[in-house]
Amino acid sequence: MLLTQIGPKPTAARGEAARETAVHVLRGLPLGQSIDAVERIAEPLIGLFWGALIGMSETEALDAAVQARKMTPMLFLQMEWEGIQQADTAAKAYRAVVEGAGQRALKTGGCPFVSNMAQDLAA
Repeated sequence: MLLTQIGPKPTAARGEAARETAVHVLRGLPLGQSIDAVERIAEPLIGLFWGALIGMSETEALDAAVQARKMTPMLFLQMEWEGIQQADTAAKAYRAVVEGAGQRALKTGGCPFVSNMAQDLAA
């Protein structure tokens, strides 16, 4: 079901949206300063691109990207209690942002990505 919505072919079909998002992110970078490429380019690009598909505001999409980063302790081979707690808190915040935007998109319509995914799940 997910490949139908976010697999290589449907994602490639959204190439223009990805380019527009990349330009937006790059234009927001400070000139002549060092930056963290993950925090200032990769995370915003991913968050804004996918967030737009479910009707997230820019603030929501950027918050979701930050929360996704904070969940990375879940991927560690040896997790520490503090990392587990941080990842759990981030997962709850991520879910709230994404689920809230998804529910809002279902109610208001106008987000084919969300509507199509809901139809696939219902089937």
